[in-house]
Amino acid sequence: MSKKEYMWGFIISTLAVFGIYLYTVQPSLSFWDCGEFIACGYSLGVPHPPGSPLYTLLNKMLCFIPFGKEIAFRANMGSVISGAITAGLLWVIAAKILVKMKAPQNKMEHFIIALSAGVGAMIGSLAYTCWWGAVETEVYRLASFMVMLCIFWILRWQDELQTPYHKRFLFLITYMFALSVGIQLMPMLTAPAIFLFMLLNKKDLDSLRFIAITLPFLALFMGMSLVLVGVMGIAVIIFLIVTYRKEMFDGKFIGLVVVGFLLGIGSYSYLMIRAHHNPYINEAAPTDIPKLWDVFSRTQYGPAKLGVSTILKRETETPENKYNMVQAFVYQIKFFTDYLTWQWVPYPRQSRWEGEIASNFTKLASLFFNIIFIGIGLFGIWTHYKREKRTFWLMFTLLLTLTFVLTFYMNFKFSPSDTNPLHRPVEVRERHYFYDSAFTVFGWYIGIGVWGLLTLLRNKWAQRIMSPVFGLLVLVPILGNFNSHINRRGNWIPDDYAYNMLNSCDDGAVIFTNGDNDTFPLWFAQTVKSIKPKLMVANLSLLNTDWYIKQLRSWGAPISFTDYEAENLIPFPVIKNGEPVKDKTLFVKDLAVRDMLATNSGFKFEPKIFMPIKRMALPKKYRDKFPVEMELIRPDYYVKRIPREYWVRLPEEYFLPAEDFANIVMKGYKPKIPIFFAVTVSMDNMEGLTPYVQMEAMAYRVVGPGAQRFNIQVSDSLLNKVYKYRSLFDSKVYKSENDKRLLTNYAASYFALGLAYREKGNLDKAIEALETGKKFQSEDVLPFNYHLAALYQLAGRQTEAMENIDELAKVAKDPMEWYTIGEAYLNSKNTDKAVEAFNKAIEISPEDPAAGYAGLISVYQSTNNIFEMNKILDQCMKNQMLAGKILSLFRMGQKTELAKILLEKWVVYHPYDSVAVQLLKELDKEMKQPMPLPVAGIGS
Repeated sequence: MSKKEYMWGFIISTLAVFGIYLYTVQPSLSFWDCGEFIACGYSLGVPHPPGSPLYTLLNKMLCFIPFGKEIAFRANMGSVISGAITAGLLWVIAAKILVKMKAPQNKMEHFIIALSAGVGAMIGSLAYTCWWGAVETEVYRLASFMVMLCIFWILRWQDELQTPYHKRFLFLITYMFALSVGIQLMPMLTAPAIFLFMLLNKKDLDSLRFIAITLPFLALFMGMSLVLVGVMGIAVIIFLIVTYRKEMFDGKFIGLVVVGFLLGIGSYSYLMIRAHHNPYINEAAPTDIPKLWDVFSRTQYGPAKLGVSTILKRETETPENKYNMVQAFVYQIKFFTDYLTWQWVPYPRQSRWEGEIASNFTKLASLFFNIIFIGIGLFGIWTHYKREKRTFWLMFTLLLTLTFVLTFYMNFKFSPSDTNPLHRPVEVRERHYFYDSAFTVFGWYIGIGVWGLLTLLRNKWAQRIMSPVFGLLVLVPILGNFNSHINRRGNWIPDDYAYNMLNSCDDGAVIFTNGDNDTFPLWFAQTVKSIKPKLMVANLSLLNTDWYIKQLRSWGAPISFTDYEAENLIPFPVIKNGEPVKDKTLFVKDLAVRDMLATNSGFKFEPKIFMPIKRMALPKKYRDKFPVEMELIRPDYYVKRIPREYWVRLPEEYFLPAEDFANIVMKGYKPKIPIFFAVTVSMDNMEGLTPYVQMEAMAYRVVGPGAQRFNIQVSDSLLNKVYKYRSLFDSKVYKSENDKRLLTNYAASYFALGLAYREKGNLDKAIEALETGKKFQSEDVLPFNYHLAALYQLAGRQTEAMENIDELAKVAKDPMEWYTIGEAYLNSKNTDKAVEAFNKAIEISPEDPAAGYAGLISVYQSTNNIFEMNKILDQCMKNQMLAGKILSLFRMGQKTELAKILLEKWVVYHPYDSVAVQLLKELDKEMKQPMPLPVAGIGS
């Protein structure tokens, strides 16, 4: 094929994919790491390890490009552009290799090559994972672009082998390896395929020298120990000396390769330079070489992936499942194969991950096209092997490296969507994005398979008929993926969430957040959009690190720990009455939160408890007094050997059980600055504090004694006047599982507002809040509908009450839900419907009919059907557990009279049950006292 044909194939493929990506790109912020990447690019911050310095600088450049008002949109365009160019490269690589397989002799053969390469380029770019990465600010599409660029360059090297210019492509590849360290390590996984391809094409010392020089750098980048890298480096030097021949030794080229590596990794100097300027986002604060190395080697996330322990021990080997290493690795490979079936069709992705119910047609169509696509891809691999061995080993080795080798290196836990109870622990989210390049290459092989099938047809008319059929395959991933989370068109949900959460707090306050999705969007909004820029976002996960505690203190957070104390904080047992409490541990974040609460209220406790210290935190002259293997030094060992200024003592109040600490600090709590907890923070992190916080829409404010449970005025104002809800109710915008979980936070806030108005007796406002909140609740309407039904009954609006009860019946799944529905019908005087609902509860759970029996007893008592009521009561007298559950339901629903009837019957059957007799006496006393009128019916 001519250069012009290659050029046009590249342009058409690039533009076709660019158009699709552009239409579906997120208009602003996305969840997960995207907010941090955009914020760091815009403000030149330091993102999480390994730091991605070059990616940060590229994002900064994109922020300057004057298209679109949204900075985040400009950053997202980096993924759109790199993903589109990847499609163009896929076309060129496919066309070049297909020409090597069989040079085209006529226009039809030219057309088949162009069509097949186009199918491979499109399917490899429109796979679910690839499309996902192309519509947000993430590294994976850019990494795939670099992978395919390296493959393109090694093919150009093969073309230029007979010229003196072929080595320039090897230099470009090594330089790309080094550059990828500042973005994402995926391009380095092309090394095995490239080295094998070189040896198959040029078996000489020159190739071996190039490979030998490159290996130590790759080992260093992939996280191997410095000792092993050093040994490899010495071996390379020895090899170069032994094989030295002046006429055969290209020292200039070797020098260029080494310089290229050093220049490529030079982007890491950015991290240390910016860390010294203390930007708002300064993760790990790499201000010196050792800290920079910790960032580069990802020390924060545990031991190196290529350590001996991680190679030998699979994360899927657990005492519960008792898998051996081979079985455990097979389940990790299944991780990839499962994701492969998600790429071009909705099912099983729909049910496994997106939480949707797939129709039978969708299941059958998905099964059919999965078989077709995977079958054609495997046939493409076979066709490539049979037709062109050298490039086959290039591409097939690349595919193996991007799947099996990558899986072995990453050592994943089980998939979060795996329902097997033995398959625990699971990853925090689906890790499909690590296989972005793998799905790109497999899609490329589908194009090769299409060529192989078309060339099997000897008749030109058959080829002309089948070519459009195979060409239409590109519509499958478009139709299969378009109505999913890869289509972010009009999706402002993350952007609005950041705005809403920040506006829930006072500027200059501290808000504790939980993880990436309630932290990174806030950093983005503060840094890029200047929303509440003085609000201090304290991520509880990062509070386990000393550098983050220091940063928060420098921003103005009320922290009393010195730098030295922060560096020596470690998890420590809870202590009560001078003794450790069994199975109760305080993490560093817990100590930090307690210190902030105490300091913020002006408490200065006397430091009494001696803490172990970290050997590496000491100055060198004192560090050398202790053995190297002694990482933590006990107090009884260090107090006699180092000056008092290097001792670490903390207040004993910080180690008390949560309730005891709160009782001391919170009773006299007088905050200097406001402190909040995001509603996404688990209650474990607020243990002991719940009596001292009040909910204000999406945040809990720490207020001390006498806290209102819920601030109606502030919450109403935030929810109805301040918050933005763009695209939340737009049916054209796809809502992912993550989006739906977010919606429940809004729903919970409105739900709390409605209940608060109900307690105040303001029925109209309560109904208004609950009706609004119901719109946010995507699936579970039960709490809203039940309370709305009760409120409408109190307001005398029976039609609306019955509508809500009928809605409950459509979604009820378990006995207690049917019990709730039956109670609602009973409150509406619809006894027939109530009996149906209670019988449904019994039908669902015949082995535990407590809910149904309790409801039927209520019905028969209200209709004065004593005979039927006694029949059920007599059955309950034979089962103590059943009777106890029914009694609990009566007590919870304030049905004291029925509870008394049940107990009286029980005492007749079991006269020596002293507990029942005593409880019956207590019920008699209760019934003599005036009962408070229920505000909104049973269950309120």
